[in-house]
Amino acid sequence: MDEIYTLYGQMPSGYLSVSTRSGGKFKAERFFLTSEWREMEAYIIELSKSQDTYFSFNVVTHRPLSGRGTSEYFGAAPGVFLDVDLKQAEAGIHSANDRLPSSLEEVFALLDRHNLPRPTQVVRSGNGFYFRYLFDVPYYFETEEDRAAFQKLSKGAHQRFAKVWADEGWTLDDMSDLPRVTRMGGTFNHKTTPAKPVELMEELQGSTFSHEWFKEFASKGIEECTSVTVSKSRSAKPGKPDQIPDGVTDLAKLGLVYAGCP
Repeated sequence: MDEIYTLYGQMPSGYLSVSTRSGGKFKAERFFLTSEWREMEAYIIELSKSQDTYFSFNVVTHRPLSGRGTSEYFGAAPGVFLDVDLKQAEAGIHSANDRLPSSLEEVFALLDRHNLPRPTQVVRSGNGFYFRYLFDVPYYFETEEDRAAFQKLSKGAHQRFAKVWADEGWTLDDMSDLPRVTRMGGTFNHKTTPAKPVELMEELQGSTFSHEWFKEFASKGIEECTSVTVSKSRSAKPGKPDQIPDGVTDLAKLGLVYAGCP
């Protein structure tokens, strides 16, 4: 499968960045037009032989002066994605290793129990998985208002998943902001020695999602986040969650409120 073309083949314009990571810092290496997907894939695979290499999941309308570009540079999204870390035997891979699921089967079972959708694509990242929920057609945001609205929906979608992760005692990193990057199948994850292969799991390809479905799904996450924040606001102080509001007995849920509903 031509992974980049599958994600961006419907987008006639725009740029994608390729970045490397060393010492915890990202470096933007090069930008490609969405039409240059073959060249981009080859470039990513070559870089990944020696270092962690990523590409921007969302599309920028024009190349930024420096870095990968902040939110205002982005103009289109192929979908949204989750970074599903799994518990690892090696020390130091995940800081929250004791609060992670152990297998993909555990995660799928959680989604099914809560009637949450399985992703369009699953990418084995080496130490976990990326779940990509792809739209049937690209989602464009041409104005600042459109961009802010999409960003809010993306946050709401994350909240839907993060809530059930927290209820299970797991943590889920927030990938909802526009500049987020992801790995490509056919590359290598260098967090361990030897490096682990990254694989697009074609046997787990699922359905795409309409914009209408996404808006309804994400709006429920926004409502849940708002209702929890309002109900606790009189007893909870802003800032660090060192004061436990009345009625809260699950610290994982309290952390979710602070992390997901600033």
